[in-house]
Amino acid sequence: MSEPALFRRWPHLREVPFVSLGTFPTPVERIFGLLPRGVELWVKREELASTSYGGNKVRKLEFLLGRSARARKRNNVVTNRRLGGRTTRSRRRSTQDSSG
Repeated sequence: MSEPALFRRWPHLREVPFVSLGTFPTPVERIFGLLPRGVELWVKREELASTSYGGNKVRKLEFLLGRSARARKRNNVVTNRRLGGRTTRSRRRSTQDSSG
């Protein structure tokens, strides 16, 4: 993966700890048949960012894990989210996926 567009736009942010977890950029697709004629609907396909987990959580986790787990050379991250919730599962998977 190339570096995030955020870092290209604001180079000084390259100092922020970051670990690559997703496949970006994700596509933007036009959806047909849901709205009246003449009205366009475009959808950003964030669920395609990862085969293990999708959605915008991947982008957030790249920075959270870069700061906590990877910057400190840790393999585990403890969170205080609801047990079994989507965010908890995503964090657990992302540390397993990136630990190597």
